[in-house]
Amino acid sequence: MAIVALTLGTLLGVAVTLWRVSTGADPMWGAVSAADASYHRAISSGRPKVEVVGEDSYEFDAMERNATGTHTFVLKNVGGAALALQEGTTSCTCTLSNLSKSELLPGETAEVTLEWKPRSYDVEFQQTATVKTNDPNRPEVALTVSGRIVHTVMPMPTNVDFSGISGHEPISRQVGVYCYRAGEFRIDAVKFADEKLAEHLSVRIEEMPPSALEAEVGAKSGVVLTITAKPGLPQGPINQTILLTTNLESFPVVDIPVRGNVIGEISFFGNAKFDGELNVVSLGRVKRDVGASVKLYVMAKGPHRQDVEFSVGDVTPDFLAVQIGQPREINDGAVISREIAIEVPGGSPFVDHLGQELESLGKVTIRTTHPNAPELPLYVRFSVDP
Repeated sequence: MAIVALTLGTLLGVAVTLWRVSTGADPMWGAVSAADASYHRAISSGRPKVEVVGEDSYEFDAMERNATGTHTFVLKNVGGAALALQEGTTSCTCTLSNLSKSELLPGETAEVTLEWKPRSYDVEFQQTATVKTNDPNRPEVALTVSGRIVHTVMPMPTNVDFSGISGHEPISRQVGVYCYRAGEFRIDAVKFADEKLAEHLSVRIEEMPPSALEAEVGAKSGVVLTITAKPGLPQGPINQTILLTTNLESFPVVDIPVRGNVIGEISFFGNAKFDGELNVVSLGRVKRDVGASVKLYVMAKGPHRQDVEFSVGDVTPDFLAVQIGQPREINDGAVISREIAIEVPGGSPFVDHLGQELESLGKVTIRTTHPNAPELPLYVRFSVDP
């Protein structure tokens, strides 16, 4: 009888425990909270479970463009096994994340600090950083910060467009720079982010006409910039930034992107994955054990089309495999085409080149013997993930 009683007692205890875990109720103490019930179920499962303590999004309210903001989120392991954490991707290069721990035992917490700097001239901003986990039900946690951008100084338009220019004759664009704060506003210095390209561009600064200033609501002062692309600008995408040093302590630098492309006798063509204006080919997220590849074409026309030779120059990251095929005539020899194959081999290292800025992408330099285009850049947007 003692053995039977012991066996029945054990079975009853197991049944009660399973009932408490599944229903969130306690027959001895009454109902428990949904959060406690979820915690007990996760612990009993023997699996990791990630939870964001509080909210997974944060409203920062208002901040000036190019100011730096920070916020710390807290992750907790509410499961029954060790939780692995790894920094994932961010929405743009102006957002950084810092993870305090890479592994959490059940009940432990880790801090994830986001630091961001709004660089756009939009009215609002939203940035996201992800944390990868080994929680089977939540392999990635997205943390978001958002808010409003207050502008002290605003260029209009916010960038300079030199798309489709020939590079053989000068061409100019104008930008108005408005200041919305009372007091003196002036530009003390002009610099270019890319010094190699700086010799092909010039900037002239003039006082803004009163009529243009009155047309912009809230503007107190301003200047007009005339940006000129000089003859001899190298063929390919234009990726430059004008840096204006102002007399304002709280807004010392105004940056104006200069984008576009110089067309010529050599150009790249591809499918929907290729942006011909920026020479960017997108492979997206690549599985490490699978790899990926893409093909595009380099076309040569004009008097040098039959003689020009192509070769692969610098490649970043260096594990990218690049091959250039044999020439093929198109339109009865009016155009000479060569295939370019770019491959991310299986087993490549983990990398993240998914940013929006060209500087953050992979890069392949195609060298040529053409007198007006000795080097042509190709950019590769991709990441290598588990």
